[in-house]
Amino acid sequence: MLQIYLLTPIFMETQQAYTFDSDQIANRFLNDVRSGTVAGVTAKLFRDSKTVRLSFSLIHEEGGFDSRAAELDDMARHYEGVEVSL
Repeated sequence: MLQIYLLTPIFMETQQAYTFDSDQIANRFLNDVRSGTVAGVTAKLFRDSKTVRLSFSLIHEEGGFDSRAAELDDMARHYEGVEVSL
């Protein structure tokens, strides 16, 4: 008997938040993310005008790696942002 297994991707919604030294820097980061620099990420101000919350779906397929979280970390570091818990 021949069995066929279909590999289906697993989707997981994830959220990250970063805080910045000023409103202006937070808005620069927010606009940079919204410009589509990192695909599939939604961003908005969170808690106050210095914190930005990001949401996106991680897609795990056999042997794949979603690098968006690392890209967002690097981008936030460029603006001297610090990741904070939600």
